Amino acid sequence: MTLALPSLPQLLDSPVTSWPDMPFDQWEAVVQALRHMEHHRALWWGRTLLFGENHYGERYSQALVCSDLAYQSLRNAVWVVRQFEGDGVSRWRDNLSIAHHETVAALPVDIQDRLLDWAVEKGITVAGLRAAVKDARAIEADTPPQGEGTPPQGE
Repeated sequence: MTLALPSLPQLLDSPVTSWPDMPFDQWEAVVQALRHMEHHRALWWGRTLLFGENHYGERYSQALVCSDLAYQSLRNAVWVVRQFEGDGVSRWRDNLSIAHHETVAALPVDIQDRLLDWAVEKGITVAGLRAAVKDARAIEADTPPQGEGTPPQGE
């Protein structure tokens, strides 16, 4: 039998002493929901601000009062989201962080996609992706790569 729990905001806004008894799997679902929210926070701010900018002309002034993120963080989030969702087609990889996307956002679109696909397929960390981007730039500049990451080659 599944217990009827209050909504997540209601639950988290109430003192723990008033929380209903819940089985471990429900408590674990709360933990996973919090993890998900924390992991996606900058992305959601970026999407929300880009929407506001596109529809209402508002940029960051209202969000600065509502968010504890710094202006530059909010601005970066909007820029990254714009690179991957700004043309009406999403190229966002849901299983990668905003930091993965930010790492490749300044590269040409085909290289962005290739590197992000590679990161998904191989489980590459942000640090590994940064090394691969550095190597890719070194290859473009015709200098020997310095990092250990090897970006995927074109097919």
